[in-house]
Amino acid sequence: MQNRFDKLKFTSKSNADFAVYDRRSKECAGRLIFPHNVSSGHIEPACGTGTVAVTIAMLLNGQIDGKDNLVFESGGLPDRIGGPERTKVNFFAEEGKIIEISFSHSFVQILAEGRIRI
Repeated sequence: MQNRFDKLKFTSKSNADFAVYDRRSKECAGRLIFPHNVSSGHIEPACGTGTVAVTIAMLLNGQIDGKDNLVFESGGLPDRIGGPERTKVNFFAEEGKIIEISFSHSFVQILAEGRIRI
């Protein structure tokens, strides 16, 4: 999928996907948004896979201890961080590494699921 996205030439660099998050939520572990190309308006307000990446980054940066499941504010409008949706991440970590992880959305219907081994 990333190769197909790169062929759309939104940017000269490959793999332009990234996530923006903060810890300023009063109710959740953080707020999220996923700008793929801000100048073209290609901004995704909710992304389960991106939320998994944010969870991994938070664990590696020592922002979470790996013992809690997390809920993030997501969705809403593509021009602001957070939103009315909730993305829940369930994970199990050992020695600072995530062993198992899954996500669910409050308003987004998941049509397929799978496993990845790294």
